[in-house]
Amino acid sequence: MRTLAFAHREITGTDESETGLSWDGYVGIRDPLRENIPESVARSRGAGIRVRMVTGDKPETARAIAHEAGILVRGKCRDREGVPDAFPGRSGDGGAGP
Repeated sequence: MRTLAFAHREITGTDESETGLSWDGYVGIRDPLRENIPESVARSRGAGIRVRMVTGDKPETARAIAHEAGILVRGKCRDREGVPDAFPGRSGDGGAGP
């Protein structure tokens, strides 16, 4: 689930600083799996295919998605420890960084 917060203020002149904002609210957005994903994973496994998921999400998010998709039945998700960074310069933590 992604959580977005919203705030606003009237911009006057050239001051575009992000201070003095009025809170509007927040919203949670979820991008559900396609309906056929768990079945596709099961069929792939039945055919002898080892299903793996690669994601930039945080481990908790990745674990929930993998469980919902039928990829993670038992065990733990591997974290990024010891995994070479394929995209240098990115934070790789799945979060919105500075």
